[in-house]
Amino acid sequence: MVPVQPHSHNTFATAVDVDIATPEIIVSVYLLLYVPLAMAWAYFVHYGYQEKHYLILVPFTLCAFTVGLDLVNQSLSTLTAAPMALTTIQAGLMFAITAVWTLGCHIYGSFTGRVAARQDEGSSRVPSELSLYPLSCGSLVYPLLRWMPAALWFVAYQLINHEVSLYCSLSERTVFLNLCPLCAVFIEPLVLPSSVSRGFSVSFSSKMALITMASGALLFSLQYPDFSANGARAAGLLVAIVLPYRLLQRMLLAECREAPASLLCAVDGLLLMLPAGVLTTLDERFFLEAWNVWLRNPSIMLMLALSVFAFVGNHMAVLYLLKATSATSTLVFSNLSNFVVVFEGIVFFSDPVLQAPLVMAGIIFSLFGGVWYAVDQQESRKSPQEPAKQRQGSDGHLGGPEADVANGT
Repeated sequence: MVPVQPHSHNTFATAVDVDIATPEIIVSVYLLLYVPLAMAWAYFVHYGYQEKHYLILVPFTLCAFTVGLDLVNQSLSTLTAAPMALTTIQAGLMFAITAVWTLGCHIYGSFTGRVAARQDEGSSRVPSELSLYPLSCGSLVYPLLRWMPAALWFVAYQLINHEVSLYCSLSERTVFLNLCPLCAVFIEPLVLPSSVSRGFSVSFSSKMALITMASGALLFSLQYPDFSANGARAAGLLVAIVLPYRLLQRMLLAECREAPASLLCAVDGLLLMLPAGVLTTLDERFFLEAWNVWLRNPSIMLMLALSVFAFVGNHMAVLYLLKATSATSTLVFSNLSNFVVVFEGIVFFSDPVLQAPLVMAGIIFSLFGGVWYAVDQQESRKSPQEPAKQRQGSDGHLGGPEADVANGT
């Protein structure tokens, strides 16, 4: 959305031409992303909140918000050269939006009374958070204190992610981040409590899908080489943050069921806003001085508003996906969206990937592996439910001596 081309340069400075997409183009792209998604969620509500639909929609929602966030973040970072200031704005508004939403649900619940939880809530992965309202301050103290380690990891991840971007190339990030699901598939059942990892199972087919993803990432990086010692160290640091961060979120979400996801999101936004604001004041003071320039440009303000929308949606989607599935699955879908971002670079930033067929082959391999994993996980969820339904059917239709006893004969 913001192509940058060198215009002229001399010994002391370089002038560039920056073409900013019009608001109409920006809105059109977001309509293509989110209108079909909104229609899919409308069908989900209309057909009775079915679990099988929910477990398909949440990963797609995460991918859509990740792509939308990267689309505007790259453009805004190019224009402002102040990523930490953008993080401060996004975190502050995420805190405000989710806090107001939580307060509104609390007030609504106070007038209407607590919504009765569904009978199948214990077995269903579709959350029923309206049953948590109105909130009780006493019952929220422990969940919020318990959530603090995950919130601090969220802050560390967001701050380090910006620093890593300065030293880490796309190929390095791609290879190292695609190693995360392979590591998580073995670590997750070992480190998480049995009450959390009880439903976590990975078939041989799913493991092959993860290996396919990693192989595609390796092929992509070998044909798109830009490795350095500093970049490899930075990417390794990112992996060291991401893997325990997702595992910790997965574990603590199971322990903080009394706190709605919007409240946890508000806590994360507040804790991120404080250090990001301090770093902005210290290192990116020029952003504040140029703020009047950004206010007069409708395209920039629109992209800023859309970045906040995508930032909040992305974090909420991660929390809901972690509530419903494993940390490994969440890492897989996050990496899938990163490869979609590469296609995004081809379309909007004229990335010459199409000129290298093996690079495209690596991307396609990784996307295929991710889709394969998603389909296999969906099939594995169906198989345990079929014997349970058969047992319920046999219990409901007694025969032989049991039927005689039930009939009193």
